[in-house]
Amino acid sequence: MAELLVVQTLTKKRAEILGRIMAYEAQIAQLRNSVVFKVVQALRHAKRHKLARMVEEHKGTCVWAPGEAVTPRVVANSPSTSG
Repeated sequence: MAELLVVQTLTKKRAEILGRIMAYEAQIAQLRNSVVFKVVQALRHAKRHKLARMVEEHKGTCVWAPGEAVTPRVVANSPSTSG
């Protein structure tokens, strides 16, 4: 009888833990999609302003490079983020 109680308790605990893991995974996926969406939007905006260009696309992965509007002078005048 005591073994059955232990097994039931462990089964409930396992279900709780698995439920939490699934919830965390859903949150992570939502955040990942949000960040990816923002990056893609920023790159598209940069492309419209000729600050970036797509060099290569292969199986959903894109390689980007500086666009024709980016010159050493533009880069030198950009604000630095180094602390």
